[in-house]
Amino acid sequence: DGLEAEEDLLKFQEKLIDRFGPVPAQTQELLNTIRLRRMARRLGFEKISLRNGFLSATFISNQDSPFFQSNIFSTVLQFIQTDHRKVRMKENNNKLSLSFREVLSVSQAIQALLPLEGMVENNRFAAT
Repeated sequence: DGLEAEEDLLKFQEKLIDRFGPVPAQTQELLNTIRLRRMARRLGFEKISLRNGFLSATFISNQDSPFFQSNIFSTVLQFIQTDHRKVRMKENNNKLSLSFREVLSVSQAIQALLPLEGMVENNRFAAT
């Protein structure tokens, strides 16, 4: 997880290929796990899990955090309103989370979050 930038992750992958040959699917999925965790952090999630076809992304637990007044969180709310069939927001034990259904792999989890990340980026540029 010390590979913070995408360039670092790609360089690491190149080193793996140089040393061991083509990267197996399991290794690629592991590299995608790092990408997913970085994406989740950028979107304000402190925990993310993939189980039984559901991607669960839990927001930061401090309910008084300025995050919940931020443009990112506002964009998340907009996203839920536009794509409500596949994603739900719920609160459990005072923790707010998003749940995406029909997500079976890390790659699919990234694909599920990409539209949200795109909306956040578009709103960030629109605000500047």
